[in-house]
Amino acid sequence: MANLKKTLTSGKELEVSLPSFEDSTRLRQAVMMDLKGIQISFGDMKSGVPFQGQLVTQEMLNTLKNLTASLAGSAAIEAALWPCMARGTWDGQKITKDLFENEEAREDFMEIAQEVLWYSLRPFLKGLVSKLKPLAAGLTSSQK
Repeated sequence: MANLKKTLTSGKELEVSLPSFEDSTRLRQAVMMDLKGIQISFGDMKSGVPFQGQLVTQEMLNTLKNLTASLAGSAAIEAALWPCMARGTWDGQKITKDLFENEEAREDFMEIAQEVLWYSLRPFLKGLVSKLKPLAAGLTSSQK
């Protein structure tokens, strides 16, 4: 898999190489342990607020909030994410905890963490996503 190269919202460049199998497995395990406790709810698929052509329910928003809080607030996930982030650069500087003493870099921390997390987990998720597509199609058709 090619290196992740992305221009962040700030305009700074992020480049990260694929983490080792051991590091990405540790991250995958931490994410799975946190997600295990999240109840996913779509609510009443016939009611909700229209958003970009889809109905969004309060349950969907709560599920999204809980997923985001779990991923962004987990010490276990962050600890497993650091070795993956350490394989990258931000604006040409090696990513370390010391980098984020810089306020400008700190503003990019959440975006960097998100990008590295998905980049590191993507190879594990390809097979799972293909299995979930029929479920997502069923949910979409039940909204109509």
